[in-house]
Amino acid sequence: PGYALVRQQRGELLYLLGRIDAAVAAVERAARLEPRDATIVGELGGVLALTPMLDSARRTLDRAVALDPRFPFTHWARAVVEERAGDAAAASRAAARAYELAPLPFLG
Repeated sequence: PGYALVRQQRGELLYLLGRIDAAVAAVERAARLEPRDATIVGELGGVLALTPMLDSARRTLDRAVALDPRFPFTHWARAVVEERAGDAAAASRAAARAYELAPLPFLG
């Protein structure tokens, strides 16, 4: 118990250190331990959004939204994915949804 949270937090630290690939691996392990935790699955999608794996990020964020559509971070992360993919309209829609859920910038 608690190992998924530790792995998620390790992923956050690795992300802050700029070690994106290691962050992805850590949060992937956390998501395997807690596949129904929208926070962990959403964070995995958010970290994947910073990699070239945008399709994987989209699928992961879709899974997170299905688990908890009211979690604003997943929508912010989806906005990042769509912006990186060059779809300004989809990015704007995702950001607007995130803002509806949390009017202040989401800080975690």
